Amino acid sequence: MPPPAQGTAKARADLNVHRTRASPAANTVIVVGVQVAVRVAAFDSKPFNRGAIAKVHGEESEKYTGYSTQLGAGVVISDADAFTDAFVAEFARLKGEFGIDASLPFMPANVLLKCGRRKATALADRLVTSVGGMIEGMHCSFVALSSKTCATVQVGGGRNSAYDMPTRPFIDSLGPMFSYLTAQSAHLAKKILDGTEIRIDSFTSKQTRAWDALEKLGPKVYWKGDECDAAVACADLLAFLTDAKLYSAHLKLEPDNVKRVWEPYPFEISVGVYGHGNLWNYAWYSNEMIDIRPYLAKPTVFLSIDDLADPAQYSGSEEPGRDDGSEPRTTEQGATKRVAFHQAIKQSDTYDAAVRKAFELSGSLKIFKLGEDVPFVRDNDVFVYIGEKSKRVGEAIRSSVDITVMSGLELRRSIKSNKLVTMDAR
Repeated sequence: MPPPAQGTAKARADLNVHRTRASPAANTVIVVGVQVAVRVAAFDSKPFNRGAIAKVHGEESEKYTGYSTQLGAGVVISDADAFTDAFVAEFARLKGEFGIDASLPFMPANVLLKCGRRKATALADRLVTSVGGMIEGMHCSFVALSSKTCATVQVGGGRNSAYDMPTRPFIDSLGPMFSYLTAQSAHLAKKILDGTEIRIDSFTSKQTRAWDALEKLGPKVYWKGDECDAAVACADLLAFLTDAKLYSAHLKLEPDNVKRVWEPYPFEISVGVYGHGNLWNYAWYSNEMIDIRPYLAKPTVFLSIDDLADPAQYSGSEEPGRDDGSEPRTTEQGATKRVAFHQAIKQSDTYDAAVRKAFELSGSLKIFKLGEDVPFVRDNDVFVYIGEKSKRVGEAIRSSVDITVMSGLELRRSIKSNKLVTMDAR
């Protein structure tokens, strides 16, 4: 097997991608016009489930009858750009070897799984093994909180009165926020050195003391980070492989077992646990949501599709679950329409082109929702539309924000002709 960095030029040529380098920041030094390596720590997470899939009204749900918790992984890399080149080149080689037809620079675990669990696990492991020499360290975190010893967790407070939440629903509720909780776990374990750029897959969360501490480090939050950023994508694969390796070895999710399954690899392994003793750190103390706008990795590629862009077409079909752990109630027609839209988008050539555009710009990708996302649009963002309604929305936004507006077809043609609009380094 060639060294990881070999084949990079060919991989970039095959992708027709000329990616914008990371911007000079506090953790970079410019010497005679040459930017030195950027050290990054990137984080993502996934549910960790053991047991049978639970059924609701006779149909499979996302719940499990056995053990269920949250699992996160982080990766520390000393040279982000060199790592990205190697990661993209090796994925280009492996996808050919595994017979995967994809134009993307890399793929997250949930997409690889569509090729079959065995193939996805083997490819992910080969990819991590290939770039393992460029990884300084890996950090895992998970929640170990038993309802037998801790029946409820007190959450809320501030302007809202605090209340007790059953432990199992509380653990489930940590899923959307566990990427940043893993980052904070690594920080507490002193795995994030001063000057390290922190990259986190996007999250939604109420206010926690973990975030209060982490935000002082100036993290970057990436929408679709596991599709747009190689370091976050690697963290995603590490979380996936940790789960898979423990399963195949018939091992429980415990710190020593995590270290055991990763012991053959050349990078350092550390593990952090969220349990009863540090609930104060991750149980939210306020129902106010964290505003991620100041931390978003920019520019953002917004993909707007008629009907989907209009929340009236789909958002009213679901009543969100309450903080007491009750299940969301979704009408069959509304849920089917919403899921069908998202599936159609992610299987389209336009979506793939939008991913590659975001990767080229070292930014994020967001499927645009009119009622939610207008405040997130900033100068230099890209608004890709499909349909006349979405086109009018993009042009209206451009009247007040300096963004690029283009159709999905224009984006795809620009990708094919290698005439993407490039930007100066941020």
